[in-house]
Amino acid sequence: GKTSRLASLLLRKPYRAVNIFVFKNKTQKEILLQKRQWWLRFPLKWGDCTGAVPSNLSYEEAAFKEMQEELFYQHSLPKIKLKKIAEFKDASAKPFTWNQIFLACCEGPFFPSPFEVKKLLFVSIEKIQSDLQNPKTAKRYTPAFKEAWNVFKKVVTKK
Repeated sequence: GKTSRLASLLLRKPYRAVNIFVFKNKTQKEILLQKRQWWLRFPLKWGDCTGAVPSNLSYEEAAFKEMQEELFYQHSLPKIKLKKIAEFKDASAKPFTWNQIFLACCEGPFFPSPFEVKKLLFVSIEKIQSDLQNPKTAKRYTPAFKEAWNVFKKVVTKK
């Protein structure tokens, strides 16, 4: 549980990660997606705000850290409430990760990190669902996002 991501990768051990689904508002009809920079893992793929959990942070602390780094680069993080909705084992990652999914609401403005984010865009839930059902368009998304999305949909449909 508390091994760093680098040590986990070198030792081929699982590590901890967070996914943050940032919705435009409380209706939860549009989610903020980010297109990753070309030099990152899964270049130019769409995904959510996500990252490894450092050994000295809780999942929630890491979620705030990732939002600060990716969405509010060199700006103050606005007051955002996080709601943990699920935890899961992401088998798409090698080595696998223990993930927690958080929901947040924020319309912006956003200040994306030029080092991590090529583009930010609010996308409708219906569009994402449609894309992920089509093998051709599903390739546009990161494996981690697709895993988290499947968990999210199961949690949402249970309610």
